[in-house]
Amino acid sequence: MNQLRILWTFFRLGAMNELAYRVNFFTQLFQAVMSLVLSLGGLAVVFNQTDTLAGWRPAELVALVGIYILVGGLINLMIQPSMQRFMEDIRMGTLDFMILKPEDAQFLVSVRQVEIW
Repeated sequence: MNQLRILWTFFRLGAMNELAYRVNFFTQLFQAVMSLVLSLGGLAVVFNQTDTLAGWRPAELVALVGIYILVGGLINLMIQPSMQRFMEDIRMGTLDFMILKPEDAQFLVSVRQVEIW
């Protein structure tokens, strides 16, 4: 339960950092929505002409695109930024501050940097 609270705190801090620049936030939000609409629109155009695409039905391809977006979003949300900061902390010699905290160091290093976009 404590780890969920820490995860929520890091997520909230990342969201507040993004919301500090509202124009950038709404521009990124618009870009994400347009990317989703265009990818699903492309599938709609293809499936207006045919019933299957290499044996794939429309619902299966929509599920595939959705899973692709979810996995990519999870990687870009937490894993990639946290690993970049981890490497930076090793290079700068500041990782000791994370290791000395009373929480699981591997968990803290893995989830402490959250970037929504």
